[in-house]
Formats: sequence, C-alpha cells, structure tokens
Amino acid sequence: MGKNVSRALILCIILLTACHSTRHTTAAHVQKNPHFIDQMTIGGKGSNSIHMRVIEGTHPKREEDGTIVITKKERKELQDKFADKVGVRDKKINNLTLYTFIDKWYGTPYKLGGTDSTGIDCSAFAQRLYADVFGIDLVRTSYEQFDQCKRIKERNHLHEGNLVFFGRKHITHVGVYLTNGHFVHASTSEGVMISSLDEPYWQSNYAGGGSVVGEEE
Repeated sequence: MGKNVSRALILCIILLTACHSTRHTTAAHVQKNPHFIDQMTIGGKGSNSIHMRVIEGTHPKREEDGTIVITKKERKELQDKFADKVGVRDKKINNLTLYTFIDKWYGTPYKLGGTDSTGIDCSAFAQRLYADVFGIDLVRTSYEQFDQCKRIKERNHLHEGNLVFFGRKHITHVGVYLTNGHFVHASTSEGVMISSLDEPYWQSNYAGGGSVVGEEE
C-alpha cells in the first residue's frame, strides 16, 4: 500500500513539472512572436475595417458583420439626395453601399494626416472608402495610390469607383469617381464633398484616372 502511494505521489510530481515547463515554453514562444496580433485583420482582403453591405428591408438596423438594412423610404431619400448632387435620375443611384458610406462621411472636415471622422485628408478618405465599400486595401498617399493604379487616360472611360487624380507637376489630390463627371473627395476647403470634373479648378488640375486591381466592375 505504501509503495502504491509513493508511486502515485511521484507520478503527480512528474505531471505537475511537465505542465509547468509547458507553460513556460508557450509563454516564451509568444514573447518571441508578438507580431502575430499585429497581423490579425477584420474583413476580406486585409481590410482593417468591416466591409459594409447595404440591403433594403422593413426596419432600419445595423448588424455586427457590417450589413446595414435601410427602409424603402430611406433608400428613396438617399437616391434623391445624391441624384441631385451628381445631376442624374434617382434610379441611377443604385449602389446603396457606396452612397450610404458617402452620406455618413459627407461634410467631415479636412485635416492633413487625419484618418477619422474628426478630420480626414483626401488619400485617407479614398483609402477608407475602398476598404469599407469594396473591401480593397489602398496604399496611404495619393502619389502611391496613383502608382498603384492602371491608368485611365480618357474621362469618358471612367466608371464608378475609379480613382481620379489631380496635380500639375506631381500628384497632390485624389478622389473617387461616381458618375456624370462627378467625384467624391475630402477637399481642403469644405471637407468631404462631391465636385464636378468640369469645374475650372478641377479641370485644369486633372492628371488622369486610375483603376485599382481587384476593384469591382
């Protein structure tokens, strides 16, 4: 009986020692690889935010997976508001995800280096729009974004979601093309707004458009 107890005690000590050693080994492994947490992302294609998806329903609500449900009345209000801004019929405003995003950010003040709703610059706004609406990661600056794109020389070849760039000697500004010659951007004067490529200032500074790889057609 005494021998059996002794053996049991020895076995317990061995097991406890093994568990203790395993905990230390695991902790050491985590300390050597802390970058794993930094590499974690939410959403597709490396986006740092949840990809939005807007659908029509009976009651307005927002789901944790990024889905936004809007009513028929809200859809009509959204279409009327932006159809007026870009000069098209309301039925042409059919990308609810894009225009819901724009509506949320519209009027946000410009802030050089800013990246959130308290203030945002042009390239950060384009970057945020692409992440939330298209689930695509863009590089940070307008010049880098220009370099990332497949060039679109002719304005009449632009389509919704293309980037539009401005600057004479080098790229200094970026926006996202909508329709009918209009684009949304974070302007230094009025913050996030919609402008026309036909306005004299933008026309004279227009450097071209670009299509991002992976962008929805």
